[in-house]
Amino acid sequence: MEITPILVATSVVLVCSISVVMTIVRLPGTWLILATAFGLGWYTSWREVGALLIAILAALAIIGELLETLLSAAVARRAGASRHAMIGGMIGSLVGLILFSCLIPIPIIGSFLGALLGCFLGAVIGENWKKRRLNQSAKVGMAAAWGFLLGAGAKTMIGVVMACVVVASAVTLCKQGTPNSPDPIRQNDALPNHQETP
Repeated sequence: MEITPILVATSVVLVCSISVVMTIVRLPGTWLILATAFGLGWYTSWREVGALLIAILAALAIIGELLETLLSAAVARRAGASRHAMIGGMIGSLVGLILFSCLIPIPIIGSFLGALLGCFLGAVIGENWKKRRLNQSAKVGMAAAWGFLLGAGAKTMIGVVMACVVVASAVTLCKQGTPNSPDPIRQNDALPNHQETP
């Protein structure tokens, strides 16, 4: 099957859409967008997506990871969370993501609710590990959940920006046609004229 620009553009839109959804539940969607951009650059011989754009997208992916981690930690720290609580929140969000994806098989909703609830419970369990009171542990758990929301929101916004940039490059490719394809008009002009003069 011939790989046409329309097929490539459609695939890019699909992968970028899935990647944005992945960022909502704290999966590496931004890195999948970066990989998609790299593939698009290779397909176009780095015409639509060059080294500068790849570097910018990589920087955005790193910023997204930092914002997700730092916002979650900062909010939890303000509530007096211990290291055990923060580690418990991270582990709990991952376990909740996997568990609720099976229990509530609704795309995005089940995974997101599971990760959020798992973050809360993980932080509470981690805080109780330090022999804290239950009300203090619940306060830390709520802060961890809010931090999860802020971090996921910031990373998702960055993922949307990255996806829009890559999709725009794919649409431009679709309008221009197959990379490095010969221009049929110029090709016809280059043909020798064998018409005999009467």
